[in-house]
Amino acid sequence: MAKEFGSGEPPDLVKLEIERSRQRLARDVRGLRYEIDIPARIRRSFQRQTAVWVVAAVVVGVAAVALPRAGKKIYVDVDPSGKRKSKILETGFLLGAVRIAATLLKPVLLNFIRSRMAGGRGSSQGPAGKW
Repeated sequence: MAKEFGSGEPPDLVKLEIERSRQRLARDVRGLRYEIDIPARIRRSFQRQTAVWVVAAVVVGVAAVALPRAGKKIYVDVDPSGKRKSKILETGFLLGAVRIAATLLKPVLLNFIRSRMAGGRGSSQGPAGKW
């Protein structure tokens, strides 16, 4: 008789131990599947405690309807004279005018700054050592 797995136990005992281990593992896997099966657990809970589920559904429904009403309310001041529109129009016009003026004055300002930084050399606009 040859020894299996290098142990001193008879081959039948090793086979029995393997079979018991398989059965324990199968039982544990079945228990795990039972615990993890959430849809079946919810179904069983609903069958056992129908009133609790109905009350919870009503509470959630009422909360869902009430929450949007409790939101921030925005009030709009309606001015029939149109003063608000004229202010926006004025502001837009002023910003447009400033942008055009800046575009037109930019080359003049850059030339003025360049001439001052260069010390007035090469230009006939007065004494060079003024700055």
